[in-house]
Amino acid sequence: MRRGFLDVTIQIASGYQLRMVGAHLKSKLPTPEGEALVRRNEALLLRKHLDEIPGRRPHVRLVCLGDFNDLKNEPAYHEITRRPRQGLHDRAARPGRTGRYLDRILAGRGPLPRASTTSLSARPCNRDVLPGSARVYRSPSWNQASDHRAVFATIVPHAR
Repeated sequence: MRRGFLDVTIQIASGYQLRMVGAHLKSKLPTPEGEALVRRNEALLLRKHLDEIPGRRPHVRLVCLGDFNDLKNEPAYHEITRRPRQGLHDRAARPGRTGRYLDRILAGRGPLPRASTTSLSARPCNRDVLPGSARVYRSPSWNQASDHRAVFATIVPHAR
């Protein structure tokens, strides 16, 4: 992984922590190794990292964000979102040059409850993202420093 991951835990409110994992996968610019193959491998490494989180902190509220440089129907995106241990739901994205989405916020479902019980500790971070709050920052000079736009959402902590 050339760029690595940013992995931080922040305390939003008393008794409420949020784990945020940021990633910027390989761009679509050609490389000798094959950019799609590199990007898919980076997505596999990200998925492995995300899968290890519940083992260490089973009730963590998780948000994964960044530039995945793939669309929803492409392999890298599927590698990140397909595993059930820490399912992720799309919350925000920005349109790329073609009007499709590259930069995203994915909110974790949290630990999956057992079939026979429903646990309050299994409440998902996805529930804490205020519906309709996910946005893409827009300004007249957004592309002067980078081709990326900030993605953000409002998180309202719910008690466990």
